[in-house]
Amino acid sequence: MDTVKDVEGLPDNEFITDDETLQDNQLFTWPDSVRTVLVIGLSHPEDMPELDWWDGRGTLGNRILIDIIKQTSQQIEDNLKVKTRKLHYYVEKGGIFLKAAAVLAGFGCIGKNNILITPSNGPRIRLRALFLDAEIHPTGPIDFDPCADCKNLCRRVCPENAMDEKASIFKSIEFSESLPGRDGTYNRELCNIRMEKDVTESSKNNYGKQATIKFCRKCEFVCPVGKR
Repeated sequence: MDTVKDVEGLPDNEFITDDETLQDNQLFTWPDSVRTVLVIGLSHPEDMPELDWWDGRGTLGNRILIDIIKQTSQQIEDNLKVKTRKLHYYVEKGGIFLKAAAVLAGFGCIGKNNILITPSNGPRIRLRALFLDAEIHPTGPIDFDPCADCKNLCRRVCPENAMDEKASIFKSIEFSESLPGRDGTYNRELCNIRMEKDVTESSKNNYGKQATIKFCRKCEFVCPVGKR
């Protein structure tokens, strides 16, 4: 099941921490009553890059998504009398693989840049999810694959060449031709190198103040899908 929100008109709330987070030594078990995952997407257009800037407390986009989750949860419980449960963002702390869930929910497909590609926003979207204690028929997947005939623009623009060759997520295990991402052509370690450079460059430009980190989104910006 899916829903997409636009940014306009939403409040710029103070940072809201995730509910019911786990300690490092705890394991998460999904409640037996959970029947559906509601996936929520927030459009992240190129002309609003600040949604993804890390300001030391988090990002504006994530704060908006947390607020949407809280409001949606309250509305479902009040109006539909269905119990909801909030998820942590990280899988190891009780979250889910949001990109995979979004594909199953009918948002779109996994693109050649290893990111979710949607018809309306391309890869310029951020995700969160909510558990529901009620079984709802899933929305997707949908018949949508704009990358099939694409000229690999996202892979060519990457400053770290993170999509130049196939790489296993875990070097200790044998992986199939379809992993990771779309066809295995993605190197997380190289992508992380770019993120580390973003952190370093942001720190140099703030001269002792709290560094606002502006992460690389080149593979998102170059994608022609969903551009308005």
